[in-house]
Amino acid sequence: MIVRWLFFTLIIRPFITIVLGLNVRRLENLPTKGPAVIVANHNSHLDTLVLMTLFKGRKIHQVRPIAAADYFLKNKLISWFALSYYSYYPT
Repeated sequence: MIVRWLFFTLIIRPFITIVLGLNVRRLENLPTKGPAVIVANHNSHLDTLVLMTLFKGRKIHQVRPIAAADYFLKNKLISWFALSYYSYYPT
């Protein structure tokens, strides 16, 4: 769990923010407690990472992304990464 948090804090969040230029508006509308479903507009396979960067601090362990198995499980390296670090539920 700590590895996932460190990975997102030190690598993914800076990459998404600086390299991709993420600009977040209305962050106060994100739920702070209870279950929620957050859906991307599916511009790319990075949508999941972008949505996960919205959850600051230790809340990242509560995020459970659902992703397409045909993309994320076709390659052994991507599959290991997706299942180990992102805790994807393949569909």
